[in-house]
Amino acid sequence: MSDAQLSLGFGKQALPQYGEYVAPSPIPLTIPKDSCASGLKIYEGATFPTPRELTTEEVDALIEDYKAAAQRLKACGFDGIELNGCHGYLLWELMSPAHNQRTDKYGGSEEARLNVPLTLLKAVREIGGEDFIVGYRCSSDEGCEGGLTLDDMRRIVPILVDHGADYISLSRGFAGNLKIQYPSAEGTMVEVHSKIKEVSKVPVLSPNISNPATGEKALAEGKVDMIGLSRSLIADPEWPNKVKTGNAHIIIRCMHCNTCLVTLFSEFKIRCAANPNAGWERFDPQYWPPPRIPIPPVKWK
Repeated sequence: MSDAQLSLGFGKQALPQYGEYVAPSPIPLTIPKDSCASGLKIYEGATFPTPRELTTEEVDALIEDYKAAAQRLKACGFDGIELNGCHGYLLWELMSPAHNQRTDKYGGSEEARLNVPLTLLKAVREIGGEDFIVGYRCSSDEGCEGGLTLDDMRRIVPILVDHGADYISLSRGFAGNLKIQYPSAEGTMVEVHSKIKEVSKVPVLSPNISNPATGEKALAEGKVDMIGLSRSLIADPEWPNKVKTGNAHIIIRCMHCNTCLVTLFSEFKIRCAANPNAGWERFDPQYWPPPRIPIPPVKWK
């Protein structure tokens, strides 16, 4: 089974080399002091350029572009699409009162701020059909003044589910609060995410797991339905296989040092303090595919 994650755009968190900064409202991103996780302190105190506010017509066009991208993914054979409305990217910005202060049909009331997410959910469901998996990724809480809180998301998640989400993939925070987005210890999101599970009719995923025992405990206690690995798979791509074969004790665990994020944000090859092969797999013979056997030419009589 293969799902694709589809994003509406970076919003005001874009890097300058990607072009003009655009967002729902002209509110610059600021990364406050003491808001960054381990390894990311170099970004504290930064203020990004003030973004240009997207026009109503531009948001309309982005919705159509998103639909077209979903159609291409369906045509390519993907089994599902996860809408990335998380971590302060454009889809989250449109939903959050801290970033969306528009007065058109896409801003103002909570109903208007949910216009784009719900439109996209409905569109992806129609494009994919009933057997297509449609997920929605979002933060359980934003962690900034005027942003979406856990109580807000406990109200919003059931609305997302009613409009077509088959599962909810959770995280926390955004670029203005990297400390809760990338915590220095594993499993710290589970308790918060259990509050979302209480109101969700579909499976809920919680990330930030490196120890299989931590994930198993969260699942056994019914606090979440699935666990996300992500950085754990950078540290050890064989994580699931080692658990399956009873070799969890030899897993190379993610240290939550955020080396991978620093290199990613700096646009270098992704690196990992626990896995020196990360980002260099094409140079390591163990990852090479088997040699191709040439097909003999066909001789026509």
